[in-house]
Amino acid sequence: GKVHLGDKIMAIDDDDVQQLSSIEVSQLIARKSRNPQRKITILREEAPSSDEANDAVVAAPANSSSEDFIHVVAPEGKLGVVVATSPEGGPAYVVDLREDSPLLGKVHLGDKIIAIDDDDVQQLSSTEVSKLIARKSRNPQRKLTILREE
Repeated sequence: GKVHLGDKIMAIDDDDVQQLSSIEVSQLIARKSRNPQRKITILREEAPSSDEANDAVVAAPANSSSEDFIHVVAPEGKLGVVVATSPEGGPAYVVDLREDSPLLGKVHLGDKIIAIDDDDVQQLSSTEVSKLIARKSRNPQRKLTILREE
């Protein structure tokens, strides 16, 4: 691909996104997923190879599946949600919901947890995500941002 790990997204379809969080940028890209293509302007800190010298702007194909960002407000206490991480990487996703989970009907199997209280957790392992949720269990509420493919 033409986008490299560490590239900074500067604009999407010529809209400046430098002041947005990574979650807001992801949401913007998802909202534009029905477009035939999206123009993503990136900044690459290191010198590119000669083949990529003129690839500062790339077009991203539209996503063929429909994805929705959902914010779930979780109550204090245990949530009864079991998460796993794919060996290929990516965000932790829901693999089981206990019968007594306060999130039954709000969270679905396969939902990807991408943020907790607006902190990006996409690079964390499932164990780290579980521990973070547990550490916040005494909070009156916790906001989970999930990505749901439909």
